[in-house]
Amino acid sequence: MRDTEMPPIYIISLHDAYERRRAISAQMSALGLDYRFVDAFDGRELVVEEHANYDPDITDTFLGRHLSGGEIGCYESHVSVAKELATSSYEMALVLEDDAIMTKDAAHTLVRIAERLRQSKQAWDIVNLAPAALKYSSVIAKFGAYHLYRAHYFPTLTTALLWSKSGATAFLNDHSAIGLPIDEYFRIRFTQNNRGLAVLPPLFPPSGAESDIDLGASFGRRQKLSFWRKQVSRTPLRIRAIRSKINGVFDNFAL
Repeated sequence: MRDTEMPPIYIISLHDAYERRRAISAQMSALGLDYRFVDAFDGRELVVEEHANYDPDITDTFLGRHLSGGEIGCYESHVSVAKELATSSYEMALVLEDDAIMTKDAAHTLVRIAERLRQSKQAWDIVNLAPAALKYSSVIAKFGAYHLYRAHYFPTLTTALLWSKSGATAFLNDHSAIGLPIDEYFRIRFTQNNRGLAVLPPLFPPSGAESDIDLGASFGRRQKLSFWRKQVSRTPLRIRAIRSKINGVFDNFAL
């Protein structure tokens, strides 16, 4: 892969999400980009308690509830794509969910970011390209109107991710049971190892369309319990993120 090339693109999508596939295919074709659909793990009819990789004790401890079939499906889908990259000849890859919207500068800016990351000696695992906002972050490079950050407190949403092959491989080696939604797991992982980056404004924001997978949200007392358990579990992460920022544990990219 040359420095000026677009990273390979994987798009996670349910096999029967015809409208979503048509919409994102039209975006890719308009920009002349090659891509490949990866069939998402369909968790809509999954009996969660019977899923071999699911550990409900972890979920209950951190969230005060159980995961839905959709959340497990999303997790397994990202594992599947990470395996594709880890066994490929690529050094990095763009992973999109099928509700991603490409901004007009997305392809050009991503090529520039990928080139900078290839040339840098700094360690990184993943770049979140669609964060709604960032907390406890440090600017490490500028690309016109876009800023690349060391995300000391890694943002949620997995709409658009740029994986390094080494980062995907390390994730697969460390991952075992599924106990959290994938974006919550990524927040913990990349806040702890400080190897997560992010771009703002988002290059591939989500469309905002209602999910075609029912995530089975909790409600009532269970939802309140989940909220407070989340806050308690996130406090050590926030402290770690603040320390990383204060201690200057971030890349020294030339701005």
